[in-house]
Amino acid sequence: MFPVDATTVEKHEAVGKAGGYMLDGGRGLIEVTGRDRQDWLHNMVTNAVRTLNPGDGNYAFATTAQGRTVFDLHVLVFDSALWLDVDERWIAPALAHLGKYLVTEDVELRDISAEWRRIGILGRKAPRLVESLGLGGNFASYADVQHAAVQIAGHDARLVRKNIGPILAGEVHVPTAAVEEVAGAVRESAAAVGMVEIGRDLRDMIRIEAGQPASIADIDDDVIPPETLQVERGISHVKGCYIGQEVIERMRSRGVMARRLAGYRVAGDDVPPHDTPVVVSGKQVGRITSACRSVGLGGILGLGYVKTMLAQSGTGLAAALDEERQVPVEQVDVPLPCWRTP
Repeated sequence: MFPVDATTVEKHEAVGKAGGYMLDGGRGLIEVTGRDRQDWLHNMVTNAVRTLNPGDGNYAFATTAQGRTVFDLHVLVFDSALWLDVDERWIAPALAHLGKYLVTEDVELRDISAEWRRIGILGRKAPRLVESLGLGGNFASYADVQHAAVQIAGHDARLVRKNIGPILAGEVHVPTAAVEEVAGAVRESAAAVGMVEIGRDLRDMIRIEAGQPASIADIDDDVIPPETLQVERGISHVKGCYIGQEVIERMRSRGVMARRLAGYRVAGDDVPPHDTPVVVSGKQVGRITSACRSVGLGGILGLGYVKTMLAQSGTGLAAALDEERQVPVEQVDVPLPCWRTP
């Protein structure tokens, strides 16, 4: 029998039917202010920023001149500021990278991560949860990364749509001092609509099953953004120049990508660690970057990068778990059927 505990299976099923919520850690915020903030950031990242209005947002990458990822981010636009939602481990590198390109622009950067916490929500009944909390009844119609000011349990907060692949999801940004009180209100309302509290491990499983790469785990400085297959949501080909554009545009115009992200079933019961080599006849042709015991697959599921031609053929792929053990690997379509939009 596939070794996943009964509680995880039950919660996975409940999230599929109704949804889940969690006190969501691991992310930080950089505030960008100053008269030139929007035009300046527009030239720093792969997606359009100049054309966004307050309440809008999008997903993007910051890259080197060689097209390699420095960090990925969600951009939220306010009347007088921008928020850059970044993996907390990338806050310092992001500030250093962006700071290099501040010359005469009227722009200021500030790490505000400690001032805010967030509560993640996902699943079919997330809009009902939002409505029951008095946050409005139109959450399902939000565009991805659209956001709005709300009040919850008497505290000012920010509601943001942040899908997980095809899964409707979002976050409530809450002042740090108010997070326990707000979390209590969310917990009570979520239980009333059948949503369950989940932890990071289950959320990560769902993310992998949904085929969405994560910062640092799957998106690191060895990756060129199109390889992540997040082109539609994260790269604009009409916005004009930005750092790294030449490399990324060349990939698009030539229709050539040496490697790309895909889902892989890994034989056996062992979860491959991060950056497990994928080999053919003993030669490395890729790597598994994220992996989990997947309830939806009923086996070990990984995300990883493999040379495009080999990924398509799937012939003779194996994961080198250690120097002596190799187990077969086969490509599977992600998102898994359990998360595809009906």
